[in-house]
Amino acid sequence: MPKIISFIKIQAKVIKPYLLFMLSLCGLITSITLKKLNFSNYIIWLITIEATIILISTLYRFYDHFKYGDYSLNIIGIVAIFFSIIYRYYTVSLILMILLTLYPIIENILIDYLKDKNTFNFKPKNKMCHLNIGKKIIDQPIIKLKKNDKITIMIGETVPADCTIIEGKSNFNESIIFQNQKISKSVGDIIYQGSINLTEVIVAKVNNSYSESYLLLKNKAIKQALISQPIISKTIENNAFIYSLIILIIAILDFMFTSNHSDFLKIMILSSPFILLLPAETAYLGAIKVLSKNNIIVKSSKSLERLVKANSLIFTKNGVLNSSYNIIDKILSFSDLTTDELLVIAASMQTNLNHKITSTLIEQIKHKKLKLLKIKNIEQIDKQHLKANYKNQIIQIGSSKIINQDSITIPSEYDPKIIDSSAIFIVIDNLLVGIIIFENEITDNTVSAMKYFKQKFNNIIVISGDHKLAVNKVADKLHLSEFYYNFSLKDKLNYLENEKRRPIVLISTNASNNPLYQRSNVSIELNKALPNLLDNPANIVLPNNDLRTLARAYKISLKNHRDLKQLVVAGLLINLLLIGIVFYGNFSLVTSALLAPINIAAIIAIILFKDYRLQKIKQ
Repeated sequence: MPKIISFIKIQAKVIKPYLLFMLSLCGLITSITLKKLNFSNYIIWLITIEATIILISTLYRFYDHFKYGDYSLNIIGIVAIFFSIIYRYYTVSLILMILLTLYPIIENILIDYLKDKNTFNFKPKNKMCHLNIGKKIIDQPIIKLKKNDKITIMIGETVPADCTIIEGKSNFNESIIFQNQKISKSVGDIIYQGSINLTEVIVAKVNNSYSESYLLLKNKAIKQALISQPIISKTIENNAFIYSLIILIIAILDFMFTSNHSDFLKIMILSSPFILLLPAETAYLGAIKVLSKNNIIVKSSKSLERLVKANSLIFTKNGVLNSSYNIIDKILSFSDLTTDELLVIAASMQTNLNHKITSTLIEQIKHKKLKLLKIKNIEQIDKQHLKANYKNQIIQIGSSKIINQDSITIPSEYDPKIIDSSAIFIVIDNLLVGIIIFENEITDNTVSAMKYFKQKFNNIIVISGDHKLAVNKVADKLHLSEFYYNFSLKDKLNYLENEKRRPIVLISTNASNNPLYQRSNVSIELNKALPNLLDNPANIVLPNNDLRTLARAYKISLKNHRDLKQLVVAGLLINLLLIGIVFYGNFSLVTSALLAPINIAAIIAIILFKDYRLQKIKQ
């Protein structure tokens, strides 16, 4: 007996849905042929064998899925086949077997279409790359590329991995990552895997290996998101099973009171559970596809579901709501130190920090051709306070908090009202010697996006490490009433830990905010530079600092969520309408069976139309 069960399991796994469909189709053709040849007695054997193979395979697949909480069994179709065979409705049973085996094939085709495979596959034109070893250039498979390898990229070749140009200048087609973008790049610029070298031969140094480059990691993240199942999909699938049981009970009760075999089968045939299962299976595929085409990386469909249900948006200010320290507005000196000397001190103290301020300061140092100081043993008091001993002087830099210490002497010319933006305070030997103030402008794009968010979310909150005046300026322009300033990382963590107005969405520009991300229901990172997805903890990663892109992502998620509910209701209404037409028109059982796929065709048409509309949502 165990050997027989094992054999059945193996056969059930081997038989694919399309083979079962072909078997069903051949069965119908053979049955018609036997009837024409007056061999009707053999039809029952044919149908019995065919039904046994199909039903055993179907039930085993359900059992295999059932272990993981998947209840997507077409119990209505299975019972209808049994019943039609018992009461010798042979033609109907053959049609039902065709429909039972055809639906999974339709489902797979629909899912593949909504995933749009061409979006996620990276196939380089060249399988080999040109590796530079000393003065030699050898060819090797691109999959063997390692970090820090030097490679030559010829004209027309695909960039095999994320690299930095070290020799030459060329134009690149980056449309595989950035839509329709052709750009000129030279020494020091990053070129991304999948880009095409258009004009000149260049030499580049590999930043990430072939398998760890941005494009492949993006594809991996998207594929994981596509196979993840949101809670609402699971709920619909479970309800589809309950729906099938309810239909079965209704049909049985009708049969008990009327003893009408034909009506029993009509109810079963026309009440397909696929009107619920198709929306559940395709729930967030369209949204993930559309977002990925705009380079918005969603790591799980659950993230989109939580985003739609969120009650509060929490922003970290810098880089999200303002200009992200890209420009130094002014440098104030309260001592004999020049503005350039203050710039050098501030940059030298922060060389080991991964922060937007640091990159802006370093850029200014390079632009002015200044040299950094070799300051050692820099002590980080907290995220916004650094301290070091340099040439017998105690240097401190940080936010406005550092001048609140009792030991700090503040010059008379210092006016707190001057500081209405993000700033670095420089203290030497307990004397405030200078301040570097950064531009804190808010773009019109941010203002328009914030108006949209106010309509959709109950709470808009800003938490920032900046001082009161800087945060207040941003909040005033955006008409935000709830904001918090001088927040350290610990303050932000405590705030998120105790925030009751959930679900909450945290929006930041810094992947090092991982502890904050973990305390939010959805974490979103805005990142102008393409991030390292391997280590990035955010649930959703956007390719820029434009809040309109975030607004568009929310619009797509919201519309997709509404569409899902509408699909379920539409499917049920179509089903009821079809049943009403069949019973009112007193159609025959065979005609009813042939009309059954109409409801599936209708729901597929609506799904495709909704997907088309989803792609048309503008930023």
